[in-house]
Amino acid sequence: MHAPSLPLTFLLAALLSCPSLYAQKLPDRPKRNETFFGLHFDFHADNTSPIGKSFDPALVDSMLTVVKPEFIQVDCKGHPGISSYPTRIGFAADSFQMDILKEWRKITAKHGISLYTHFSGVIDDKVVSEFPAWAAKKPDGTAHRRATSVFSPYAQEKLIPQLQELVDQYAIDGAWIDGECWGLQPDYSEYSKTAYEKAGLGKELPLPGDEAYPTFLEFNRTGFKTYLQHYVQAMHNYKHGFEITSNWAFSSSMPEKVTVDVDFLSGDLSSNNAFYSAALESRVLAFQGLHWDCMSWGFVRSPRVRPSVGSLKSPVQLKQEAAQVIANGGAFQVYFKQNKDGSIRPANIPLMKEIADFVRERRPFCEGSQPLAEVALLLSTEGFKQKTTNVYRRWNGEYDEMHGILSAFLDAQVPVNVLMEHSLEEHIEEYKLVVIPEWKYLDPSFKDLLLEYVEGGGNLLLIGTGPAEMFKNEIGFLEVENDFGPLAKLKYDHGLAGVNPDYASFKTVTLPSGAKMLGTLWDFDRPSFPAASITPYGQGRVATIYADLGRLYKYQRSSLYRDFLIGIKNELIAAPFIEVTGSGLVHLVVGEKNSSTLVHLINSSGPHRDENIFVYDEIPAIGPLTLKMRSSKPKTVTLQPEGRSLDFEYEDGQVMISLDKVAIHSIIELAF
Repeated sequence: MHAPSLPLTFLLAALLSCPSLYAQKLPDRPKRNETFFGLHFDFHADNTSPIGKSFDPALVDSMLTVVKPEFIQVDCKGHPGISSYPTRIGFAADSFQMDILKEWRKITAKHGISLYTHFSGVIDDKVVSEFPAWAAKKPDGTAHRRATSVFSPYAQEKLIPQLQELVDQYAIDGAWIDGECWGLQPDYSEYSKTAYEKAGLGKELPLPGDEAYPTFLEFNRTGFKTYLQHYVQAMHNYKHGFEITSNWAFSSSMPEKVTVDVDFLSGDLSSNNAFYSAALESRVLAFQGLHWDCMSWGFVRSPRVRPSVGSLKSPVQLKQEAAQVIANGGAFQVYFKQNKDGSIRPANIPLMKEIADFVRERRPFCEGSQPLAEVALLLSTEGFKQKTTNVYRRWNGEYDEMHGILSAFLDAQVPVNVLMEHSLEEHIEEYKLVVIPEWKYLDPSFKDLLLEYVEGGGNLLLIGTGPAEMFKNEIGFLEVENDFGPLAKLKYDHGLAGVNPDYASFKTVTLPSGAKMLGTLWDFDRPSFPAASITPYGQGRVATIYADLGRLYKYQRSSLYRDFLIGIKNELIAAPFIEVTGSGLVHLVVGEKNSSTLVHLINSSGPHRDENIFVYDEIPAIGPLTLKMRSSKPKTVTLQPEGRSLDFEYEDGQVMISLDKVAIHSIIELAF
């Protein structure tokens, strides 16, 4: 057996073997919505190593004693479809020296820690190979290598019975189903064809490019939600209190209103540049109405080399990622790999503890808080569906433009909330500015809602050629020809930045009378054109940027793109409710909790986007910073989690606070 590295292991191992311990009442385990920090372990078991060969229960016990997570997600069945416990229903690994899941249950129960299994759903290599009729099929009838058909008997005959087996044999508290919406494929199987015809949609399944192909993709989405509701409901019926979710369900990967009875929402962030990934995903999940968390990978892997050898992240990297998540009110978990026999890696434990402590000390100021912002950025469900050629998988740059615009706002210290249509329809009057980031399609009824909002005094910012075209009649511009070719530049405030046609289309226009021009599309020996305009509409205003800035900012970042965007925002919101000056390297989140306003300052330093830098272990502190916030006068202002009282000034309805520095994540609590 692997020799434990922590001295406490020996004492805990002795206690673990003492029968009198189990005569005592075990501590209660928290429900998912009562948790704030957890750990995820998986190794996607195969048949290359005897399960449990070097698994040390005492080491696990010591790890839980030191780290104190509130929930654990542990490997049960990964994408290969091989179960890492001796299942009678699924396909078990060839060799076991220990039932490690039994040990996980015993030790987590002793510590009062909830145990969830990592269980691959739609993606199951073994089921596809053993039951080829259950596989999702390509248009030519060949099977997808990994994806099962959601219309097949797979869920009823394998997935549900195996989850029930886990309840019976191991008393698990819930399941985190992986390989789901993002693994879904347009399905041309006989099962799909039968369901399509039964739904009255036709006898032939449409191919990509056919007029009915979007209908076919929507049929697959409906099929997935039916499949998801089927197994969720089955497990709720089987065990009262069993909690279950599907990885990335009802997130940016599945941008829809929650219509399935999942118990919580969760998703694992990209391993690379996860700081900005967390910035988007946390803001999406925060407005879906369920308890949610984001999972950071504890390691980085190469985006260019397969198989990739992962490098363990530093505490700095994981703390930055955690800050993005918890500042927006979510829980946080970290994924650490198990060895191929299911044992854990003792070298990871100090890192686990450091991140757990960082998150835990900020919990009183983050958990349950709701982000506040004057700016709403639209993640359009209908725009996404019109754009993608996949069911839900969004790995072809579907969000590049939106992600770039969000990053530009955050890099300019502007708090932003990201909402889908169903949330924005309900809360639109709470925002001073609604931003449409380069979507090329909006539902006509939603467009009407936006115009009604502007007529009533709201501000609308349309970014890019797609939104400009959709609102062309309301803006009143006229398109004119240009001979820029690839030479156009954005000219603003004495600066220039190229408008690369590989990343950005643009319109050259003349403006109606009464419209205000901002910036120009320029080249030194050619006529210039407006880069943006602000047009009155009813009691409000419509601002339009006639170039696609999102992908430019994401892939060819220039501070001028950011400054141009923020200059337009400042024209529309003359007196923002909060301003932070002193550094451009701080992301700002404002939350409300109980009777306090909480201002989160997140240090965004670091080479997040550099694909040649996997791990960095130091970032410079930022500051001094000055914060100005329109507010009633607070009773106290406190720097958290340190609990240090801060001096402040209050004049003309504005609080003014100075802060010497921010290392990674500081919280200013204003109590009223």
